[in-house]
Amino acid sequence: MRQTNFSYQLNNFLKYGFYSIFIIIIFSNVCLAKKTSIFILASYNKNDSLSEPEYQGVLYALKNSRLSSYISIYSYFLDSRRVNPKNLQKNINKAIQLIKKINPKIIITLDDLAFEIIMKHFYKWFEHKRKFLVFCGINTPIKIYNKKYNFLKNNKIPIKNITGIYEAINIDKQIQLLKLIFKEPFYIAILHSIDYMGNIIKAQVINELSNTKLKNKIKFFPVKNLKDLKKSIQIINKSPLIKAYIPAILKIKTSNNKYLSVAKISPILLNNIKKLDLAVNFAFVNLGFWGGVCTDIFRMGYQAGDMVLYLIQRYPIKKLPVEYACCYKIIINKRRTKQLNLKLPDIFWGVVDEIR
Repeated sequence: MRQTNFSYQLNNFLKYGFYSIFIIIIFSNVCLAKKTSIFILASYNKNDSLSEPEYQGVLYALKNSRLSSYISIYSYFLDSRRVNPKNLQKNINKAIQLIKKINPKIIITLDDLAFEIIMKHFYKWFEHKRKFLVFCGINTPIKIYNKKYNFLKNNKIPIKNITGIYEAINIDKQIQLLKLIFKEPFYIAILHSIDYMGNIIKAQVINELSNTKLKNKIKFFPVKNLKDLKKSIQIINKSPLIKAYIPAILKIKTSNNKYLSVAKISPILLNNIKKLDLAVNFAFVNLGFWGGVCTDIFRMGYQAGDMVLYLIQRYPIKKLPVEYACCYKIIINKRRTKQLNLKLPDIFWGVVDEIR
């Protein structure tokens, strides 16, 4: 059902290992005589609960490599979930100026906003054989980005110096998991903000289910403000057929024109919605949501960092195709299960990987 850390590492070694050993032996004196500058552009705040593990995964891969002494790492955080549009644009402008000043060999982007900014302002860099972009954690379907920027063959193989890791929501797996708990028919609510990321997650759900019969199991609830949120919560709670929901409200505007981030929104959802909260990744479980099929975003960040290490060793980027986040687990929040007074069948516990 899922790829284990061991099998992932074994496949990577078989895929890249022998070539990497050869590269290190032949080129170490030439390639690594000068430090490689790496710039990490993150879409959110450094301590953002939903993205910090991704950033740490990238750092872990880079700093624990035997190449670490040949790497200089720079980071900038756009803080897009907490700041207003005016201040966000200031942060974007600052990031652009920093990148131009540092002139890194490799840029790593964390999540969609950072990727879009780099593609908009630095796309021509990656036509040069010495500049690379490795994206991580993007949710917009790859085919949409590729149609816009034309950097991949068959939406997978790099034709520019751009590759990376795609983060799936795994909505189909979530539905199959719920079938072990609930009798048909049932629906899942997608409670999403109408901002940049909320709309991306909506599009991602539609894309993942587009060619399946499971698309009929989804009900979308767009939320603009706290009033909309209250109304949607009431509908979800009253519907006997809606058994679960995905909390995709990552930022919401208040009546005094301020913004609530995930840390402030999650208690509102947890205290008022009496249905299963399906987590997109394990960071949602840490916030108190129920869980389900969760992407391991630390491992996803590690994947991106791993790609960077191969590029530093001059591994051909054409042999580094776009990958899906390799690891996911079925993780359940025990406390939330009790709060919902949920009785789960024995067969369900047989597929659970981790209880928190």
